[in-house]
Amino acid sequence: MTACAIEGGSAGAAATADPEAEPEPEEPGEPGKPAGADAEKGEAGEEYAGTGEAGEADEAEASRTGADARSGADDAPPPGRFTLTADGAYAARLTAAPGPPGERAWYPERWTLDGPEPYAVPLPLDQPEEPDSEVAPLADGRVLIRRRVADRQMFSLLYPTGPGTGELLLGAVGCAEMTLLPP
Repeated sequence: MTACAIEGGSAGAAATADPEAEPEPEEPGEPGKPAGADAEKGEAGEEYAGTGEAGEADEAEASRTGADARSGADDAPPPGRFTLTADGAYAARLTAAPGPPGERAWYPERWTLDGPEPYAVPLPLDQPEEPDSEVAPLADGRVLIRRRVADRQMFSLLYPTGPGTGELLLGAVGCAEMTLLPP
């Protein structure tokens, strides 16, 4: 079991993740039964095949629909997605501070993965980020962030500075849509 520590107190307490239990190997159905005859009923009464995948497709569809309704950006990746450096030493993501779902404050977070134990460094600034902002970690530990500001795309480098976050403004590109590609 691996525990991940988070530097600073703003991202919440460090927690240990319990690995999921391995599913039991299933016995094949009786030879005379059709494939769907083994279907079981879930808690809400939905039928699903006895694969242990109880309604995952429905949950994924529901989460996509809910995310599309909440998000102002149509094709923006959901916050929380990790992007890794080419050498695998760092990762970055946009994550939410604890709070009610409609009032969450988003901030960048950089993970160091090349040491004996992975740990996260929150990189919050004076105001929260928009959920459609994108981050990309760099090999030197800094994080490139793209923010939409009116009809421009603004770029900055973020880096930890002791208890705070440093920001180096890089510039802007005048276009409505742009996507950061992983290194």
